[in-house]
Amino acid sequence: MQKRIILWFIVLNILFILPLYVFAHEAYVVPKDYFWQEIAKPINPYAINVLKNPQDLIITLKITAFVLLLIILNFLFRLSSFGERVHHFF
Repeated sequence: MQKRIILWFIVLNILFILPLYVFAHEAYVVPKDYFWQEIAKPINPYAINVLKNPQDLIITLKITAFVLLLIILNFLFRLSSFGERVHHFF
């Protein structure tokens, strides 16, 4: 029971804290004034319109597929005997 509580605590922290790091990265890329102007605006539902361009949609799908492939390969690696030894080592 205690392991489940700890696991939920970790998962919820990742879900709520990780987006803050993404915003922090954005602050380094764009000019400071522009960043704060955009943060002050309400969320724009038209932000997804960029995916109407087929080229952008293909790039997004390729990146998403690659990330999912890496997650699946990591899962399979962790199930292997070598993966278990590496996990126990660290």
